[in-house]
Amino acid sequence: MRCWGGRMRRVGLAVLLGMLPVGAAADIVCTVTASIISGNYDPLQIGDTDDAGTVTLQCTRSLSDPNRVRYRLKATDGLHASGSLRRQRNAVNAGVFLDYGLFRDAARSQRWGTSNGQSITERLDFGGATSAEVSWPFYSRLPAGQTGAILGHYTDTVIAEAYVPHNAATPMSSAPFGMTTTLIGSCGLTSAPGTVVFDYTSFSAVPSAASTSFSLTCVAAVPYTLALDATGGTLNGLSYTLGLSAPSGTGNGSAQTFTIDGAIAAGQGGVCAGATCSASETRYLTITY
Repeated sequence: MRCWGGRMRRVGLAVLLGMLPVGAAADIVCTVTASIISGNYDPLQIGDTDDAGTVTLQCTRSLSDPNRVRYRLKATDGLHASGSLRRQRNAVNAGVFLDYGLFRDAARSQRWGTSNGQSITERLDFGGATSAEVSWPFYSRLPAGQTGAILGHYTDTVIAEAYVPHNAATPMSSAPFGMTTTLIGSCGLTSAPGTVVFDYTSFSAVPSAASTSFSLTCVAAVPYTLALDATGGTLNGLSYTLGLSAPSGTGNGSAQTFTIDGAIAAGQGGVCAGATCSASETRYLTITY
């Protein structure tokens, strides 16, 4: 060791250590897509209106990344929800809606939503590949009996969200998908007409009247007409007439009541070989909408 001027010089060496991430899950890149659900809806049909779609997750990785990853698929409540109730809005009247639901199971008992408990949570396996894809069905339901909704087109937009890994705070990918429904006009008998029963005495000085009622439910704003196949006839030689309390109407989503009114004019003798006689015939009511 050499010394100059009685002093010693020391040289320090700095050592830097670094670590490179290996197989980080963040290197996996995923994209989510979901299919549109579109169809018709008749509020008066028996049973709910069901349909189904598909949500697909496509992921890529490098070979140094893990070959499996857990993920969550969620669905927002849409643009027009009331609380947690999903709704489609009428294209013309912004204040009219159709209720619907999205589910993870075919029995439609497991809601598909934004909470972890309502998500599709599974594991994606790449094996030895650098890409993998998985698809899951989801199910929709329009409950029957929404007769207060008007004719026309209804829409909503839901966002499918993919969380990769499953415990990520924000979605890695999101995609909108549409819910579109055309509400068709229909009418149905809530209660059918009964029998018009006349009680008439030969050469009666007063006419005989009889009637029966029926009720009809039509989708809101649907116009309809009512007609009988005949407005009169003859039974036991007695001429009778029939008429409707109204020939037409417009649906309001609730039952509307009408009557079929009949009459036999006074002074008719009729044809009867015994003390009493009876006869009947069938008339038909037609509802057009």
